[in-house]
Amino acid sequence: MEKLRIHLVSLAGCCFGGSWGSTLALALRAEAPSARRRSSARHLSRLGPEIDWFLNGMRTVFPEAWRDFVEQLPEGERGDLLGSYYRA
Repeated sequence: MEKLRIHLVSLAGCCFGGSWGSTLALALRAEAPSARRRSSARHLSRLGPEIDWFLNGMRTVFPEAWRDFVEQLPEGERGDLLGSYYRA
C-alpha cells in the first residue's frame, strides 16, 4: 500500500478515501508520516455492520463469492470466520 501511495501521491499530490477507503486512508496516515499532510477521509466505515455483512450477509447476495471466501479456510475453522481469518 505504501508503494501505491508513493506512486499516486507523486501523480496526484494527495491521498483521499471514502467509506472503506477512508479507513485505509487513516491506517496509512498512522503508518506513513509523509501522508499526513496530504490526505483526507470522508464517510468513515462502521466496521461492525460492514464486517458482519461481509462475513455473513453477503452470502445471500453473492453466494458463490461467499462460498469461495469460506472455503479458503480448513473445515474445522469455518465456524468463526473473523477469528480464523485474523489468525491466518
